[in-house]
Amino acid sequence: MNEFPAKAIEAATEAYDFETLFAHREKIDFYGDELELVDIHPEHDTSNIPVIIAPGWSETMDTFKDSIKTLVDGGRRVISFNHPRHGKEAEDMLPNGDSDIMEAYKQDAEIRKALAIIEILNERIPGKADVIAHSEGGINTAIAATFQAEKFNNIVFANAAGLMGPDNFPSLVKRFGLSVAKDTLGSIGNNDPERKTRGGRSLKETIKYIRTNFLRATEESGAISASEVDGVLKYLAEVGIGVIVVCGENDPVFPIDRVKETLKDVPIDHFIVMPGGHTEIVTDPEAYMGKILEKLNEMEKAAKS
Repeated sequence: MNEFPAKAIEAATEAYDFETLFAHREKIDFYGDELELVDIHPEHDTSNIPVIIAPGWSETMDTFKDSIKTLVDGGRRVISFNHPRHGKEAEDMLPNGDSDIMEAYKQDAEIRKALAIIEILNERIPGKADVIAHSEGGINTAIAATFQAEKFNNIVFANAAGLMGPDNFPSLVKRFGLSVAKDTLGSIGNNDPERKTRGGRSLKETIKYIRTNFLRATEESGAISASEVDGVLKYLAEVGIGVIVVCGENDPVFPIDRVKETLKDVPIDHFIVMPGGHTEIVTDPEAYMGKILEKLNEMEKAAKS
């Protein structure tokens, strides 16, 4: 389902009008519901491997607008999407309600989101993709990779959940609230007009996300605190999926010291420390995504040599 005439999209692509291309939303079927996405090709490709940005809790593709632009400007095709806020539960999506998968992960909310990533990979990408998974997106992307490892080239766990050992819901809520107060509201009050705009957009999308389905949002936040996926990273290395972990040096939601301790014996390709807190991927995408893109390009070049 397209909201713009085909000729308008064709003209925007030829002239590389990012605003028009980003405003063009497409929808694919997702177990009887609709999954909304953007799929933007760069003016000049630097790689034939597309990038998927997997949003975290309370995030949408609009949250990542400038992050998407940074990657597209860097020559990569980028897909991002909105997780459906209504629709079936995961156990109703799996073949015969696959009890093994439900038992292995136990979190219906994360399996449902993992299936959305798989749907996009199968529907839009014939080969492999690089996936940049922010915050909660790290959990459902890790799960998706265990479903269909052959569709993943590299995974970037950006300020990702599930990588700091045991957690609990009250502590997570407190840390997330601190991040909103420090990072998001701090950006809105910043003198830099771009950070102010990006912080305001992020807060707006967070409010919209929660209001659309408060009960599901609550379920998802509980699933985050109960999920640990550091063990999955070992599996990813075994099957040849590249792994990059990015942490904010002052991230209050998933503190870097706990992530380092949890992953000290886990094989990863790159561990990157970026200035700032939990949402620099949104408020300073040029630096944050620029560093990620640099590492992805290095890994692609190394794989070809």
